[in-house]
Amino acid sequence: MKLRKRLNMLTMLAAAIIFALLSGCASKTPAPAPKPSPEVPAPPAEIEYNYVITGARDFYVNTSATAASLDLSGIYATRANDGGKYDVTADFSAVTFGTKGKYSAVYSCGNSKTEKSVYIYDKTAPVISGAVSKNVALGYNPLGGVSATDQFGFSVTVNYAIESDGNAVQKLQTGQNNVTYTASDLAGNTASVTVVFTVA
Repeated sequence: MKLRKRLNMLTMLAAAIIFALLSGCASKTPAPAPKPSPEVPAPPAEIEYNYVITGARDFYVNTSATAASLDLSGIYATRANDGGKYDVTADFSAVTFGTKGKYSAVYSCGNSKTEKSVYIYDKTAPVISGAVSKNVALGYNPLGGVSATDQFGFSVTVNYAIESDGNAVQKLQTGQNNVTYTASDLAGNTASVTVVFTVA
């Protein structure tokens, strides 16, 4: 009796499995295709970072300079949390080398840019102002009131040399002193003026 019950149960179970399989295969309505996930854009071939550009500078050159002659050493880029140094591209395409003027130069790395200038000087010497012959007291500072500017209006350092009685001296001496002022711009153009200081 128990055996018969078990056989009946197995027969019913087998029939249910067969029916389910046949029903699935015979179904005329296909199961819906899974919906695609939202499309994720592919990352760029090279990720752009924000960089800090160090050493970018202006250049002060004469008309013989070229892009290749500019010294780019010491110019590099870094980025946060990274101890590396990265190359910086210098774009001098806006510079007309050989022609006097102030031009834009762009340094870049990744998506970071820094703009500087290239000053191209011709052979015009600086202008020394305030250097005139006069009577002065002993101890007078020969640089008093004397200054110089270059062709772009930048201040230029003025140096001087004193000669008294045919001898080079460090300070003004009693009597007549020839004082020669010199000033050189950043491109090497030099101006010179000699005046006479008479010390009573």
